[in-house]
Amino acid sequence: MAGVSVGEPSSRKVVHEGPFAPLRRFDDWVFAIEQTIVATFLSAMTVMVFLDVVHRRLVAPDSKLGMLIARIGGVDDPETRAFLDRAVAPWAGAALGLGALWFGFWSARRHGRAERGEEGFDVRSLLYALGTAAVLVGIGWMMSAETRSVNEHGIEQLEPVFQSRYVYLTLFAMGGVGLTVQWLRLRPEGWTRRLVALVVVTPLFVFTALEYFPRGYAWSKELSLVMLLWVGFLGASVCAHEGKHIKLEALRKVIPPKLAPYVVATGFFATALACAGTAYLGYVYVFDPIVGARQQGGTFELTGMPDWISTVAVPVAFGIAMVRFIGAGISALLGGHYGETDHGELAAAAAAASDVAESGAESTSGSGSASASKSESASESASESESASESKSKSESESESESASESASASGAASESDESESEGSKPEGAS
Repeated sequence: MAGVSVGEPSSRKVVHEGPFAPLRRFDDWVFAIEQTIVATFLSAMTVMVFLDVVHRRLVAPDSKLGMLIARIGGVDDPETRAFLDRAVAPWAGAALGLGALWFGFWSARRHGRAERGEEGFDVRSLLYALGTAAVLVGIGWMMSAETRSVNEHGIEQLEPVFQSRYVYLTLFAMGGVGLTVQWLRLRPEGWTRRLVALVVVTPLFVFTALEYFPRGYAWSKELSLVMLLWVGFLGASVCAHEGKHIKLEALRKVIPPKLAPYVVATGFFATALACAGTAYLGYVYVFDPIVGARQQGGTFELTGMPDWISTVAVPVAFGIAMVRFIGAGISALLGGHYGETDHGELAAAAAAASDVAESGAESTSGSGSASASKSESASESASESESASESKSKSESESESESASESASASGAASESDESESEGSKPEGAS
């Protein structure tokens, strides 16, 4: 076995040994940075689009909640409606939001309190809700605070007191501090790599925010598309590290086991060649000295960010993926498992799926047997009722026949007595 890694592919914690161990450890560090960039960009995309929507509602002259209250109360007067939007709706929204936060914290802590045997009112969940509400109110105030100013053309206009970049930097600092405290307190597996990756990502985000974030929030969709490209291409590189790409393994199942490493290595090298071609085309598109995007100097409309920032993700991500596929091919030739699918995870997933299917089949068979027993009992009761009705009808027919025979015998006796009386009443001469 080559000294690439010790342990089966299904093991989560792998100790790297041998001549390639430094490269594997370096690759793990790069992988941690990629994961942090992807997670940060996904979170930033979600937060930016959400804050754009929230900012538009905060600075809007009307209130959706005020409109709902006016509809419920049947208010049509414009002055009363403006009063509801200005004085009633904010407090009603704050009360509803605080109630939702308190219910969320109470629900999250209910199971733990039940296990610890705690009873009574949960004061801590209320304190958590009040603290979170205070933070959200502060962020909302930073987003909606505006001041009047006169522009260069002498026109009075409203401008935000705090630029959006400071709001985003505040949110990023809160999230980074929270993650750092959690990692230092729990010490999960790989927490040092995550911490170093956060340290690497932080100056990049701070530079981007201070340099390219405009004053408002309408630019969020534009920057989100740039981040989406980076997330997609870096995701391809991350899948190369984890062996999560789609593979055609039909040929590997029919060839002799001795030839399997060479077939797998050939597939990895062919994939590396394709990644190298794509990385080269991306490099030419961005850095060509004549027609490259960087040479052209184009920028995005709202942020002013160079447009080649988005497309440079192609050579970067595919270049890293190329190196990883080459390493996977070498690992396959030497008997390693780098870049291959974790069959242990697949087996665990298949076992979980089979357990779910078996439980479903058991529940289905149980319901089927219950319905079958119900149908059998119904048929038995029906047969019993039929036999009872048959016996009843039979007894009724027998009783009717007996009554008929009794009536017939009675009528016969009556006729005989009549005949005897008639014979006795005749005269002697006649006889």
